[in-house]
Amino acid sequence: MKKRHFTLIALFAALVFPAALFAQHDQGMAKEDPLPFLASMDKAAEEIVRYVKEGRALDAQGSLSRLQSAADKVLPHVTDAALKEKLRSSSARVKAIASSVGPDVFELEDTVETLQTAVQAAREKLRGMAH
Repeated sequence: MKKRHFTLIALFAALVFPAALFAQHDQGMAKEDPLPFLASMDKAAEEIVRYVKEGRALDAQGSLSRLQSAADKVLPHVTDAALKEKLRSSSARVKAIASSVGPDVFELEDTVETLQTAVQAAREKLRGMAH
């Protein structure tokens, strides 16, 4: 009988404990400061434009990865749906333009400007929120 209780308790703990781990992970992510990632997005976008203008689109790949990674970390913190979509779409557009064969520098600059406007708006909104 004692072995049966122990088995049931162990089974219950195995089912409940992973859920508690996930809950703690999600809570920790919400406390992460998104402002440094916004700065990283700005810097990466500027580097991408510089590399493309210099004809070094392949060298921009590292900056494109940093831009995407920072965007992925910032987006969960943005609660404004329109702003979130603007950040997501403009960062994806920057990646698409810079990764294309013979990227259009003027289109890239316009898209980066849109991205930087969205980053600035997100920065202002997130500064007012407690993280």
